[in-house]
Amino acid sequence: MFKIQAFRSGHEQYYFQTASYGRVKGIEPAGLWTEASDRNLGIEGEVRPDEFSKFLMGIHPYSESVLDENVSKRKIATFDFILSAPKSVSLIGLIGSNEVETKVFEAHRNAVRETINWLECDLVKARRGSSKENIRVNISGLYGAQFLHRTSRMNDPHLHSHVVIANMVRGPDGYFSGADMRNVFSLSTNIGSRYQSLLRNELTKTLNLNWDRYRNGVADVCGVSQEAIELFSKRSQYLKSFAIRDGFDASTVAKPEKDLTVSVDSLKSIWREQATHIGLSIDKVLRDSYKNVGFEKGVPDYIKSEIGEMPKGSESFNNWAKLRNSIENYREKWNINDKFRALGKSKIELSQLKNVQTLRLSNVDALEKQIYAFNRGYSRSLDKKRSLEISL
Repeated sequence: MFKIQAFRSGHEQYYFQTASYGRVKGIEPAGLWTEASDRNLGIEGEVRPDEFSKFLMGIHPYSESVLDENVSKRKIATFDFILSAPKSVSLIGLIGSNEVETKVFEAHRNAVRETINWLECDLVKARRGSSKENIRVNISGLYGAQFLHRTSRMNDPHLHSHVVIANMVRGPDGYFSGADMRNVFSLSTNIGSRYQSLLRNELTKTLNLNWDRYRNGVADVCGVSQEAIELFSKRSQYLKSFAIRDGFDASTVAKPEKDLTVSVDSLKSIWREQATHIGLSIDKVLRDSYKNVGFEKGVPDYIKSEIGEMPKGSESFNNWAKLRNSIENYREKWNINDKFRALGKSKIELSQLKNVQTLRLSNVDALEKQIYAFNRGYSRSLDKKRSLEISL
């Protein structure tokens, strides 16, 4: 999931309530400056609250030189990009062994980094001129800090990152100005799907995971039951019951205060006991994943070479023969027809796609999902469409 929120000055102190910094030991890891802050401004490593506040005032935290003298004129001080792993991934990482946790966290960080790089290159712009002129130019990077959180407000496993971006970006001319985030707000669902796809690809490679229950670009790990997901989603269940009971929109319910006295290490023992009680074994989930080598294991290298590496934006397949050959080669290599025939599912008929002129893919995972959909009989009369767009 991806969510963007805009805040006025002062909200940045919230992130340091839980983060470690200097000699302060918080319940979450220390925040880190974004890659662009290091690359372009020489600001790197651990984030301290005094340095971050100074930076958000347009002052370089080390040299104290003025970066942007117009920061105080802007109503919005920061944009908070929240990227959240599926609940099943949070359970794998936070209830599993230390080795598994390391791999899950690394996959999450890589997916966050690649997603932010995409926003920097393609979506976020710098404002120039007056509001009437509406001039937008490319930027050199997103400056701010990112904070890794492992728990929800109700102390359930919830792996997510807050990437807090200053409303201060530099254009190709070297000058700073306010950020134009309209693309990010309007494409938040696509951004979330891209992060999820990158996360799945990472975990498929490192932990050999299988995926199930695709919903709006999000998938859960095979073997993690819906019962387990609901058990460790107390806040979601609370909001749903509150809305039903009182007839209010759940989004209007006040957020509970986070307990800052409970460490994640102490919570892990509680989570593991709860998981054992409902029969959830992370070791078994991982063992079963290694046994089930098949279609869901990700796009092999030979398919990547067939369709080419995906750019940061989207790739258009205007050459139907190229896409058709890719699907046929993929199906033959992995024996997909036999697999789904054994399950009693309908097999893909390439004739259904004969009139599709363009297939837009934001990730090679989209090709996998397209074949999966056809083999499951979810074609939805695609032969009648002249264009099909998949965002993952």
